[in-house]
Amino acid sequence: MTIAISIVMRDLLNQVNTANYDFVVIDTPSTSSNELFNLSLSIPDFAVMTYSPNKLQPIKSWLNKIKHVQEIFNPELRVGGILRTRFNDIEDSHIFYSREVYRRYPEYYWNSIFLNSPLFLNIDSYSIQKPQVTKAFKPVYDELILRLLKRGNGSELW
Repeated sequence: MTIAISIVMRDLLNQVNTANYDFVVIDTPSTSSNELFNLSLSIPDFAVMTYSPNKLQPIKSWLNKIKHVQEIFNPELRVGGILRTRFNDIEDSHIFYSREVYRRYPEYYWNSIFLNSPLFLNIDSYSIQKPQVTKAFKPVYDELILRLLKRGNGSELW
């Protein structure tokens, strides 16, 4: 199945004329196969990792995979940040991992987060309230656009 997905992704990327777009966003799981990961990051300017509160090892692994993509496929690829998902400020482990991500990777740490909220559990469901989801996504969207624009002006991301 991964090979079929990679072929479809490759064909879609080949059809994209990036000159016609200000931004192209490709959303893939951080844990996707190496082939799909490499392919999905072969043309973007930068990548953002989504990170849930658990072990810190996935961040290091992801950054190593990014280095590989930079060396082999896309030397212009930059790390756009680490976006925390499913975090809250109540559980001690969430607070600990949030602080650790900031301590270890301050240049990549996003200020906005996807909260640990029922809104994000069924994001594709037709029964959810669209204005609530829009409001919940707005800080993340705003920070994404700010980072893209800052990068487009030749500034460092953070």
